[in-house]
Amino acid sequence: MKNILAPGGVVVSNILAPDNNRFFFAMIRTLEEVFGRTSLFKGEESNNYIFVSTVEKHGLSGEEVTRRARTLEKDKNLGFDLGRYGWSMQNAEELDAGHADILTDDFAPVNLLRHMEKK
Repeated sequence: MKNILAPGGVVVSNILAPDNNRFFFAMIRTLEEVFGRTSLFKGEESNNYIFVSTVEKHGLSGEEVTRRARTLEKDKNLGFDLGRYGWSMQNAEELDAGHADILTDDFAPVNLLRHMEKK
């Protein structure tokens, strides 16, 4: 994704909260390693996170992410206003993800989940 990202572009991921996602911190560490800048937006209603990653040094503010989301919704007629939900922003480097594995094509432990029993 990084190789095809336009200047000023971002990669956006909808991620389950850490209590329902054992790879939450690995995802953060991987995105930070690849892109260098990741901001997390926690949904107040959904309890999910939106990860916004960019190679830009300055990152994006919550207002900029909301503006871009609304522009995309309007341009593509998606019928979903991301800006209407409450989001709290946190930079990935504020979280302690240094202990987590970096996910690669050779090591994607998420693929093991389908072979594990539910507890």
